[in-house]
Amino acid sequence: MGLFDRFKKNRGKAKIPDIKITYEIDGKAVSSEELEELWKEEKIIREENKKYSKSIRIWADNNTKGQNFEEQGKIDKAIKGYEKNVKLNADTPFTYNRLASLYHMKYEFEKERDTLKLFINRCIDNPRANKNNIIDYRERLENVEQFLDTGKWKFDCLPSDAKTTYYDIKEAKTLLKSEEKEKGIKILEKIMLNGTFNNTVYNTLFQTYKKDKQFDDAIRVCEKAIEVLGFFSNDRKERWTINLDKVTKQKEKKGK
Repeated sequence: MGLFDRFKKNRGKAKIPDIKITYEIDGKAVSSEELEELWKEEKIIREENKKYSKSIRIWADNNTKGQNFEEQGKIDKAIKGYEKNVKLNADTPFTYNRLASLYHMKYEFEKERDTLKLFINRCIDNPRANKNNIIDYRERLENVEQFLDTGKWKFDCLPSDAKTTYYDIKEAKTLLKSEEKEKGIKILEKIMLNGTFNNTVYNTLFQTYKKDKQFDDAIRVCEKAIEVLGFFSNDRKERWTINLDKVTKQKEKKGK
């Protein structure tokens, strides 16, 4: 039997020996199996970085839109933009800084507190985050928490009349739910006549009058809100114009 015939006869029985190749990475011997695992880990890291880069672009876009809305005086739209980033788990300090500041400006201190807390927690859990930001945000959190607990700021960040307004609104809301409802209305009416920029005052009065079917008073509140709030915010102006239109139609319907 020739060599070729013997090969044909035994080729199904032939065994190819395992070949183990060793590579050297950073002065260390690495087997082919270990190299494959390292490659898989590297691939996962690259995919994560790719997703993170995409997220950063989305966050930056929302931040830019929010900033533009602020410059246009459209505070509510700016807040929605920043809130969208928060829902997307953004870790950009700018998002939380502006959102907390806008809540503060609207006297929504509970939301300001929650925003600062959320950023601190995300900063602690995020290996990419700059831990130095935690110090500044903890001071701001301590400040707003002290105000909510005692009514006094550790670091003064609102004029005294704004602080008074905050507590007047709080008292008025309590009175509206009691037998002294008229007293609560008088407090809010006084604040409104002083030309406050606090939307809560107008909205609380409007809803109270609307519920009691005092449409003339509800219309008056809408007109005042358009005059004062609409001067700084087109978004507010649009909302209050819609409210005015709705309540005017309700008045007309009632008169028929």
